Amino acid sequence: MLPVAATADADGDPVIGVLGNEFPALQWHGDTFGIPAGAVHLARSQAYPHQAFRYGEAAYAVQFHVEVTGDMLAEWRHVPAYQRSAEAVLGSSGFEILAAGFAAARESMARSASLMFAGWLDQAGRAVARRGRGAQL
Repeated sequence: MLPVAATADADGDPVIGVLGNEFPALQWHGDTFGIPAGAVHLARSQAYPHQAFRYGEAAYAVQFHVEVTGDMLAEWRHVPAYQRSAEAVLGSSGFEILAAGFAAARESMARSASLMFAGWLDQAGRAVARRGRGAQL
């Protein structure tokens, strides 16, 4: 688990802005992305400078994970590639370290996921309604 920090442009954003200035998230990836021209950079972390962006009114991209459940993590534990990846990054007890971090942040991550998804559904609904009146997404 690593903290993700909202950028100044996230202030007032209905999806990322509702999470506050910093929130815990699972970050377990080797790839990253650049922010496309015309997109709004919304979140970063120490590990990756680009954790989220919005393009237009309702298209969002996020690199971090707040949607993880205990069942998902238990399933991932049995994926050999995930085991190797956790060990490569965190040492021989990598998955146990990952699981302990998840357990400590589980409630906060679930709250973040709920806020993000509700915010996105509201924003997408408003964008679709405007589009029906001739606005572009």
